[in-house]
Amino acid sequence: MITVDSNVTINRPPMEVFDFVRDQDNAAKWLSGWLETRPTNKTEGVGYTWIDVVEMFGRPVETEFELTGLEPGQRIAFRSIGGSFPISGVYSFSPSRQGAAVSFELKGEPAGFFKLAEPLLGRMLQRQWDANVANLKDVLESTT
Repeated sequence: MITVDSNVTINRPPMEVFDFVRDQDNAAKWLSGWLETRPTNKTEGVGYTWIDVVEMFGRPVETEFELTGLEPGQRIAFRSIGGSFPISGVYSFSPSRQGAAVSFELKGEPAGFFKLAEPLLGRMLQRQWDANVANLKDVLESTT
Protein backbone atom coordinates (compact mmCIF):
# COMPACT_ATOMS: atom_id res chain seq x y z
CA MET A 1 0.00 0.00 0.00
CA ILE A 2 1.30 3.42 -0.94
CA THR A 3 0.24 6.37 1.22
CA VAL A 4 1.02 9.98 0.40
CA ASP A 5 0.30 12.77 2.88
CA SER A 6 1.08 16.38 1.95
CA ASN A 7 0.11 19.53 3.84
CA VAL A 8 0.41 23.26 3.32
CA THR A 9 -0.97 26.47 4.78
CA ILE A 10 -2.09 29.05 2.22
CA ASN A 11 -2.71 32.71 2.98
CA ARG A 12 -6.17 32.65 1.41
CA PRO A 13 -9.66 31.82 2.74
CA PRO A 14 -10.44 28.06 2.73
CA MET A 15 -13.41 28.49 0.36
CA GLU A 16 -11.22 30.30 -2.19
CA VAL A 17 -8.65 27.50 -2.07
CA PHE A 18 -11.39 24.86 -2.28
CA ASP A 19 -12.94 26.55 -5.34
CA PHE A 20 -9.56 26.80 -7.07
CA VAL A 21 -8.72 23.12 -6.50
CA ARG A 22 -12.24 21.99 -7.44
CA ASP A 23 -12.05 23.79 -10.81
CA GLN A 24 -10.27 21.28 -13.05
CA ASP A 25 -9.35 24.08 -15.46
CA ASN A 26 -6.81 25.19 -12.83
CA ALA A 27 -5.03 21.82 -12.60
CA ALA A 28 -2.27 22.67 -15.07
CA LYS A 29 -1.41 25.77 -13.01
CA TRP A 30 -0.25 23.77 -9.99
CA LEU A 31 -0.08 20.01 -10.73
CA SER A 32 3.21 18.84 -12.22
CA GLY A 33 2.98 16.52 -15.22
CA TRP A 34 -0.63 17.53 -15.89
CA LEU A 35 -1.71 17.26 -19.51
CA GLU A 36 -5.52 17.34 -19.58
CA THR A 37 -8.86 16.45 -18.00
CA ARG A 38 -11.82 15.07 -19.97
CA PRO A 39 -15.23 14.82 -18.27
CA THR A 40 -16.97 11.49 -18.94
CA ASN A 41 -20.41 12.41 -17.62
CA LYS A 42 -22.42 15.54 -16.85
CA THR A 43 -23.15 14.73 -13.22
CA GLU A 44 -22.78 17.64 -10.81
CA GLY A 45 -21.23 16.62 -7.50
CA VAL A 46 -20.78 13.07 -6.21
CA GLY A 47 -20.84 10.58 -9.08
CA TYR A 48 -19.10 12.93 -11.52
CA THR A 49 -16.50 11.03 -13.56
CA TRP A 50 -13.55 12.20 -15.63
CA ILE A 51 -10.29 11.08 -17.21
CA ASP A 52 -7.02 12.69 -16.15
CA VAL A 53 -4.05 12.51 -18.48
CA VAL A 54 -0.68 12.97 -16.78
CA GLU A 55 2.87 12.45 -17.89
CA MET A 56 4.46 9.55 -16.06
CA PHE A 57 7.89 8.16 -16.88
CA GLY A 58 7.94 10.37 -19.98
CA ARG A 59 4.66 9.16 -21.45
CA PRO A 60 0.99 10.09 -21.13
CA VAL A 61 -1.05 7.94 -18.76
CA GLU A 62 -4.85 8.10 -18.65
CA THR A 63 -6.81 7.28 -15.51
CA GLU A 64 -10.55 7.50 -15.00
CA PHE A 65 -11.78 8.90 -11.67
CA GLU A 66 -15.06 9.29 -9.80
CA LEU A 67 -15.92 12.02 -7.32
CA THR A 68 -16.89 10.15 -4.14
CA GLY A 69 -17.25 12.99 -1.66
CA LEU A 70 -17.83 16.72 -1.80
CA GLU A 71 -18.31 19.06 1.14
CA PRO A 72 -18.08 22.65 -0.15
CA GLY A 73 -15.19 24.52 1.41
CA GLN A 74 -14.06 21.46 3.37
CA ARG A 75 -13.43 18.25 1.43
CA ILE A 76 -13.06 16.70 -2.02
CA ALA A 77 -12.74 12.90 -2.28
CA PHE A 78 -12.19 10.74 -5.34
CA ARG A 79 -11.18 7.25 -6.45
CA SER A 80 -9.85 5.73 -9.63
CA ILE A 81 -12.06 3.48 -11.71
CA GLY A 82 -10.34 0.41 -13.09
CA GLY A 83 -6.68 0.27 -14.03
CA SER A 84 -3.75 -1.60 -12.52
CA PHE A 85 -3.12 0.95 -9.77
CA PRO A 86 -6.33 1.65 -7.83
CA ILE A 87 -6.08 4.86 -5.84
CA SER A 88 -8.23 7.08 -3.69
CA GLY A 89 -7.55 10.60 -2.56
CA VAL A 90 -8.92 13.31 -0.29
CA TYR A 91 -8.28 17.04 -0.24
CA SER A 92 -9.22 18.66 3.08
CA PHE A 93 -9.53 22.40 3.71
CA SER A 94 -9.85 24.08 7.10
CA PRO A 95 -9.36 27.55 8.54
CA SER A 96 -6.03 28.42 10.14
CA ARG A 97 -4.52 31.61 11.52
CA GLN A 98 -2.70 32.13 8.23
CA GLY A 99 -5.70 31.37 6.01
CA ALA A 100 -6.36 27.81 4.84
CA ALA A 101 -4.79 24.59 6.07
CA VAL A 102 -4.81 22.20 3.13
CA SER A 103 -4.04 18.50 3.33
CA PHE A 104 -3.94 15.92 0.59
CA GLU A 105 -3.95 12.19 1.24
CA LEU A 106 -3.55 9.58 -1.46
CA LYS A 107 -3.74 5.81 -0.98
CA GLY A 108 -2.98 3.28 -3.65
CA GLU A 109 -2.61 -0.45 -4.03
CA PRO A 110 -0.29 -1.07 -6.97
CA ALA A 111 -0.41 -4.28 -8.99
CA GLY A 112 1.62 -5.74 -11.84
CA PHE A 113 4.61 -3.60 -12.85
CA PHE A 114 3.61 -0.94 -10.33
CA LYS A 115 3.74 -3.52 -7.50
CA LEU A 116 7.37 -4.29 -8.35
CA ALA A 117 8.19 -0.58 -8.25
CA GLU A 118 6.11 0.17 -5.12
CA PRO A 119 8.91 1.56 -2.88
CA LEU A 120 10.28 3.79 -5.64
CA LEU A 121 6.79 4.83 -6.75
CA GLY A 122 5.79 5.72 -3.20
CA ARG A 123 8.80 8.01 -2.74
CA MET A 124 8.27 9.56 -6.16
CA LEU A 125 4.58 10.26 -5.49
CA GLN A 126 5.34 11.78 -2.07
CA ARG A 127 7.90 14.16 -3.60
CA GLN A 128 5.52 15.02 -6.43
CA TRP A 129 2.62 15.84 -4.10
CA ASP A 130 4.82 17.84 -1.73
CA ALA A 131 5.84 19.89 -4.79
CA ASN A 132 2.21 20.11 -5.99
CA VAL A 133 0.90 21.58 -2.72
CA ALA A 134 3.87 23.99 -2.62
CA ASN A 135 2.94 25.04 -6.19
CA LEU A 136 -0.68 25.50 -5.09
CA LYS A 137 0.49 27.82 -2.31
CA ASP A 138 2.73 29.80 -4.68
CA VAL A 139 0.02 30.18 -7.32
CA LEU A 140 -2.70 31.27 -4.91
CA GLU A 141 -0.54 33.60 -2.85
CA SER A 142 0.88 35.30 -5.93
CA THR A 143 -2.59 36.28 -7.21
CA THR A 144 -4.37 39.28 -5.81
